Amino acid sequence: MIDKIRSLFRHKIRFSDANSANNRRWVGKGLTALNCEVEWRKDGEEDVAHYDFQSGHFGIRVQKNTPNVLLSFLFIAEAPMLEINNVRQLCNQFNLSSDGPRFAYSINEEKNLINVHLFYSLLLDEDRVRAILSRAMTDLFGWQNVFLRKLGDLLKNQHRQNDNDVELTSKQLARELFLLSQQELTHRSSPLVWRHNEVRKLNLKQWMDTACDLHSFVPSELTIMTDKEETLNERKMIEDFEFHSLLIADKVFRRKSATLNLTFFSPSEPDRRRYATIFVQQAEGDGDALRYRITSTLMPMSVDANGADSHKQTQPMTVSALVEYDLRTDKQQSDEFRYMWQDAKDKIEKGEVDSLSDEQRLIANTVLPDVAKSLYRGKQLYLQGRYYEAILHLENAFYFLHGSFNELYGSEQENYFEVCYMLGFCYNSLGNYQRAFYYLTFTIGLNRITFTEEYINCLVNMGDFRALAYINNIISELENAYGKGDDGDAPEPHMQAFISFLHRRKAYIYVEQGNFDDAEALLKSLLNDPYSSDFALKELAYLQRLRT
Repeated sequence: MIDKIRSLFRHKIRFSDANSANNRRWVGKGLTALNCEVEWRKDGEEDVAHYDFQSGHFGIRVQKNTPNVLLSFLFIAEAPMLEINNVRQLCNQFNLSSDGPRFAYSINEEKNLINVHLFYSLLLDEDRVRAILSRAMTDLFGWQNVFLRKLGDLLKNQHRQNDNDVELTSKQLARELFLLSQQELTHRSSPLVWRHNEVRKLNLKQWMDTACDLHSFVPSELTIMTDKEETLNERKMIEDFEFHSLLIADKVFRRKSATLNLTFFSPSEPDRRRYATIFVQQAEGDGDALRYRITSTLMPMSVDANGADSHKQTQPMTVSALVEYDLRTDKQQSDEFRYMWQDAKDKIEKGEVDSLSDEQRLIANTVLPDVAKSLYRGKQLYLQGRYYEAILHLENAFYFLHGSFNELYGSEQENYFEVCYMLGFCYNSLGNYQRAFYYLTFTIGLNRITFTEEYINCLVNMGDFRALAYINNIISELENAYGKGDDGDAPEPHMQAFISFLHRRKAYIYVEQGNFDDAEALLKSLLNDPYSSDFALKELAYLQRLRT
């Protein structure tokens, strides 16, 4: 007995001993002592031991460049896809409570199920490997039993209440926040439905809705002018008409340009015809896509004797957007996304956050594949300046995230606000300021300079009377924070750039309002501002022309 006690103190545990070679040997030794039959498999450069212990199937990954091994107990529970939010919340709750094992889940798209897994990072040593493994696996069995019981109780309570309110159940489990009121519960929205914008084919109905903000137009005639002239009169054929078919065939450009003349009416005014001209033209692209530009002009309606038509309807409206016909197959695009998604997760796990691309930062912690794919592609298109196409993907993600906002935490909420910002930016770029304003209102109060600048741009672009007061309020707050003139602390460079932006927007509004004296005084003060001097010179010249 004394010899056994002495053996415990004979060697100090050294991290240098816990390398991948020793860990593999120790794992084999410990599992043999536990009467487990081991099957070793290669996964890249790492070895993984698969074995059964007390009716449970386990795995141990011998990791490179780390002293720890990763014990896994896979498929400890499963649930239908509809319970995704419940499973996520329960995993989060258990991970907060556990100081060792970690819960994770995966999605089986083929069977539409959620599978739950347990992982335990272990530091082994040769003398105690049997005890360490035995204790760890016993702990995992215990955690599995508790998880299954909690999940069963959670689903049973929700089904009894006939309400799938995940936010409520998470509060009950955490016992930190009050229950939602019964009235709020009775006004819960219907179960979330994945909203799908067609993103592979760009058609006329989609363009009129997204780019021209005409949700319920009724087409009556479409004239197609290419090498010849053709007329369509069937509504469904007109709505489904694909722009790329004008220029592209067999994945190559067959012509450089084409024109469409559209006649349509609004269901609220079936007797008044409206007209639009759409010009489609080849543009420069890269090897993976054929790029072309769509430019549409919506003809204004004449004002009737009573002046009943809105200002928007009586003004011509032109929208232009650059789009691409992707030469890659659906599988190639899907493979790219899945690779980037998994790569993002791997980098997060290894602590390599700085090496993530902008698209990967957005999807790294996203669970649902459909949402992650829309976020990835939407961000990619946004960064390329392909705003119309970006909207189609980003709105798919928005409608899901918006409907489940109360169940979002941390980076998921940040993703939601980032999507709102990008959608606002894209619609602003297309000149659809009302829709841009809708999305940008979600970003108010987040104290992000980029969000605030885009919100102000939208207010100014749409001629909103609140823009000047909003800008003055921010300027006042910044002056209180930094002081005025030479007496205050100098703002950081990024804050100085923001302050300059506010003054440029303020000067622009003065000019728009015809307040030329105040505009001139402000613009002259901006001549000494390195961020605004070019703008000030151009605006002063424009102001001079207005006064002559």
